Amino acid sequence: APVRAAGIRGKTYYSTSAATVNSFLLLPSAQPGMSFKAIRGSATYYLRIDPQAAEKFRGLGVGVTRTLASEGASLYFQCVEAGIWDVVGSSGTIT
Repeated sequence: APVRAAGIRGKTYYSTSAATVNSFLLLPSAQPGMSFKAIRGSATYYLRIDPQAAEKFRGLGVGVTRTLASEGASLYFQCVEAGIWDVVGSSGTIT
């Protein structure tokens, strides 16, 4: 089951190096002013970030996910327009 990120303003979600399964992060509804950073700590298991079903990351289709595909990969995003997450920084392999 995905981890539900509630009240995430300015928070960081970190998938630990001790992870034994792939991790899934379900974002709350994108509201202006929210920001978030996700970091993959596991060398073996990926971290997938899911927007709400009717929302999106700017430039991608509605409901399309982002995956931190390499160890140490990170993604920093924020919402400036309701329903849309804007990626403002990243490192590592993101798919």
